[in-house]
Amino acid sequence: MAKWVWGIALSVGILCMAMPASHAQVDVQVILEPAEIPYFKSSTLRIVVEAPTNTEVTLPDLRDTLKKLKLNENVAHVADYRKEALGDTGRIRITESYTLEPIFVQDYTFEPITLSAGAETFTVPGPTLRVRDLTEAEKIAVEEFNGEIVGGPSATSRPLIQRWEFWLLVILILVTVLAVTVYWWRTHRHLKSLEPEIDPWDRALRRLDALSNKNLPKRGYYGTYYVDLSAILRYYIEGRFNINAPERTTEEFLSEMLEQNQFTTEQQVVLKNFLRLCDRVKFAQHQPGMIEMEESFIHVRKFVEDTIPEPELEVDSDEAAA
Repeated sequence: MAKWVWGIALSVGILCMAMPASHAQVDVQVILEPAEIPYFKSSTLRIVVEAPTNTEVTLPDLRDTLKKLKLNENVAHVADYRKEALGDTGRIRITESYTLEPIFVQDYTFEPITLSAGAETFTVPGPTLRVRDLTEAEKIAVEEFNGEIVGGPSATSRPLIQRWEFWLLVILILVTVLAVTVYWWRTHRHLKSLEPEIDPWDRALRRLDALSNKNLPKRGYYGTYYVDLSAILRYYIEGRFNINAPERTTEEFLSEMLEQNQFTTEQQVVLKNFLRLCDRVKFAQHQPGMIEMEESFIHVRKFVEDTIPEPELEVDSDEAAA
């Protein structure tokens, strides 16, 4: 008698697990295989609909439900949709499968699943997935297994910032960047110390030659030409006479020039006329002629050449002693 009752109960349990629903010529089943698993294994939830070939079937999208229940984080790749004809019967079978990958020991209960087939709507009770802890035999098998547990936590499934390999790589990159920076700084500093100092007049004459080669006046770049020519003169004066010419306005520079009294009267007139001409070109849209621009260049070059200091004469040791 007890065996007979137990057999009936087992049969009822299997039927409930399949959860079929039918109406007219449409059959619907929600199947969970297996319905009980240890936490490191996976289960499959399938919705199976059999209907006439011309029936339009709309299945639910359970991906949000899986994400909410934390049954599969990779919800974009858990659904498998299949449609097949059932021979010459004039019927089709549509199957939608979801892979369930739980990692917590608990019962996962689905809400009722609703779908439509033609003009009819079907609601099937949601199944329950029981996730249990390991048996003693399973624990031994896991301890002896060297690979990763499918569906369980692993080193590769952890976020990148939680993996020690990521931080080791970050540290190595930072150390490499620091080493390269220090090496470059020391090498650049050493090479710079080996470069011979260029006298202000040599630098100014080189820049004048470079400006002349650009041929800006004939190309119509009047403003650019006078800006460059004025900058060459101002930086030369700063380096040669220690007067902060680049940062001063024309009037401020001329005032300091008179106070310093380092230039001849002729040089003061040249500087005053040239700098004011530059201001007219820059601020008053004055367009100088070719002759005027050539004369400006000649005046600047002559000023540089006239202010080059005389080389110090070496005194013979015998004459110095006398």
